Amino acid sequence: MSKSYLLKKAFWWLLTCLICAVAIFWIVPRNDFSAPKKTTVLSLWNVDTFEGGKGSRPSFLGKIAARFEKENDGVLIMVSAKTPSGAKAAMEKGEVPDLLSFGSYFSCGTPLVEPSVWCQGGYALYSFSEDFSKANASNTVLSLGGNNQPLVAAALYGFSGVLFVEDSTTAYVKFLNGEYEYLLGTQRDACRFVSRGVAVKMRALGEFSDLKQYIAPLKEENKKLANAFIEYLLAETSQKLVVEIGMLSAKYDIYGDDAPLQNALEAEKRLYTTSPFMDESASEEMKNAALSVLHGSNKELLKNFLKRS
Repeated sequence: MSKSYLLKKAFWWLLTCLICAVAIFWIVPRNDFSAPKKTTVLSLWNVDTFEGGKGSRPSFLGKIAARFEKENDGVLIMVSAKTPSGAKAAMEKGEVPDLLSFGSYFSCGTPLVEPSVWCQGGYALYSFSEDFSKANASNTVLSLGGNNQPLVAAALYGFSGVLFVEDSTTAYVKFLNGEYEYLLGTQRDACRFVSRGVAVKMRALGEFSDLKQYIAPLKEENKKLANAFIEYLLAETSQKLVVEIGMLSAKYDIYGDDAPLQNALEAEKRLYTTSPFMDESASEEMKNAALSVLHGSNKELLKNFLKRS
């Protein structure tokens, strides 16, 4: 076998390999050869301290998070539902989320910037009669659905005497059964009435509301991205979806005539609220002040615990 033949064979073998290599380079997507894009994971804990309207606030936040992820490549937001005691226990062990959504009277023990309200509720008197002037301590039941303070709403509205306070489901059922003429409830009751097709009259109470769900960033790491999510949650497009959980927006009017109870709750502006930093201990003191007002004390003592909305 001649030397020239061997050289020609080697040349054609090398050329074939080169053509295959070039073909593979152009056929296979070039980004397959690049390093994978880094994913930033944000943790978001939701702590409920009061009843909402309907559905789940953690699920709603998960829906908004999914929309945010689609518009921000490389971002993943993990939403977790935590009880107040569970969240506190985790934080005491050093676990801190990037974002915290929490209701009134939850003290996380971690320094917070001024949190934003991403959804809220309101107190209201319900009756099958249009005459709310007859509501008093003997014919009205107060609905309690968590750590909220309906006694404060009752005291500022002008009730006096010893009021009946029941858990929210019991209060709702007793009102429907005619055991009480009036129910001092919340947006949760409005959703219950709508769901069951019960026609009721309602007077929204504008004196006070502590039914607020806040959100705040907790970590310095990824804080810019966390604040971007909060801005997205508070934007009009996201806020209009709050109707899905029967809550109110703190920034926008989101209900119309097709939802008269929620529309009336939304239209009523609340005069007083509580600080987002008020803890359970201060809340208990405030409740005692409300009880004093119901027994004849001046309302100014109670107002010391409150702030203007």
